[in-house]
Amino acid sequence: MSRDIIVIKNSLDFIIRETFGDNLDYVSYHISIVPKEMKKKHAHYIIKERKIEIFNLTRPPKHLLFTCLHEVAHHIQQMRDGHTDHERPFYEILFELVKQSISLTFLTIDDVVSEDDAADAGTLINYFGESDTWDIQESNRVREYVVTVKNGYHFQNLLKKLEFDWLSISTSWEKDCDSLEQAERLRDYLLEKTNQKLEIEFRKKYDLEFAYYYYLAVSNGYDYRKELKERGYIFEGYGHQNSQCWVKKLLSRDYYDEIVALTQFNGIQYKRVQSKPIKKPKVAKKVADDKPKGKKVFIPIFND
Repeated sequence: MSRDIIVIKNSLDFIIRETFGDNLDYVSYHISIVPKEMKKKHAHYIIKERKIEIFNLTRPPKHLLFTCLHEVAHHIQQMRDGHTDHERPFYEILFELVKQSISLTFLTIDDVVSEDDAADAGTLINYFGESDTWDIQESNRVREYVVTVKNGYHFQNLLKKLEFDWLSISTSWEKDCDSLEQAERLRDYLLEKTNQKLEIEFRKKYDLEFAYYYYLAVSNGYDYRKELKERGYIFEGYGHQNSQCWVKKLLSRDYYDEIVALTQFNGIQYKRVQSKPIKKPKVAKKVADDKPKGKKVFIPIFND
């Protein structure tokens, strides 16, 4: 399990425990983030495997979290009742999870009611009244912070020394801090050490942003190389050597906006790709010396 998934799972488990107390069955599930765009569903829960799969990473991050809660509610109902469906008992579980998420500032009411590509918000309102009537108590829990570095490739030795962890899905470096003040001090130290070259953010530890990245490759872009470079594309970037493509790393939620922006360039072709490991140049093997085989070679040792 990657650290990206661990962060999401721990946050969801935190919400579950704050809502329903310690119940081992409720937190006994797996979650997978699948970089795949689906037309008919945003996610699903595989009962036999106790597995949640989340798709459509181009959606707003908070809507992705709302979808996670939907699938978690399916899991909890399955553990509690031996079945799961979309009747009122299911939505009672989801409603409690949503209210707790708002209380813990994972979500806002606007995040919930603005989801217009699923039926959950409307169903919750039908069952439990308008959102401004929901009884939500503000949580006073102390929250830790996480520092995130998104462009740390050339400073990975420094980040490792400072005990940052690499997150493969979000392609970023992260480190937990005990407080906002500690996070700010760490940010200032990194900026000083790298001459302001790092892109650094920090957030509350249990704030799930779902900041996943897609890679968009553009071919036939020679005539627009200046414009593509200005938009953040790198020629044969992100491991795509010898591809003759311009590649851009962008947040998954910005993917469709970027495609719309590319329509101004006539004749280009584009497709979503995966980043590839950067191939290191081969080091020439040492040429064997001319020492005769089988003979001992005297190596002088000088002592100061």
